[in-house]
Amino acid sequence: MDRRFLLGALLFSFLLIVGCANNDKDSRVNLSRGVGSDSLGDNIIVRPIGDFISALIGEGLEVETVKTKRNNDGIMVAQIAVYNKSTKTRRFQYKVTWFDADGFTVNTKTSVWLDYSVAAKSSDTITSVAPNARAVNFKIDTRK
Repeated sequence: MDRRFLLGALLFSFLLIVGCANNDKDSRVNLSRGVGSDSLGDNIIVRPIGDFISALIGEGLEVETVKTKRNNDGIMVAQIAVYNKSTKTRRFQYKVTWFDADGFTVNTKTSVWLDYSVAAKSSDTITSVAPNARAVNFKIDTRK
């Protein structure tokens, strides 16, 4: 009886920790696998143990803040502050897509994948400037 209770409590704790591991605080920022903190299914070889420890430790990028403002020319500027919780430099690519007031994509040649890296155990800020004054919102995607 005690062994089943302990196993159930351990499983519940595991699911609770893994369920809370998502650190995307702002829906406009999408940290893909291998860029953000690890989650279940990311490591095939050491699956339950490796992912459990990784989710507990939270290796990867964590979004600290997302800020926007309009500059003196009326152009929107976005800043995404991230913290690399890993003990290694995290290298990835990101792409910013801008949207107008109706939610349509503002076409721009600058919406391309850009290389980026954040040093181990440090913060950094990704800054992007909208292509024109029609842009009122944005989304940033990442990939490894």
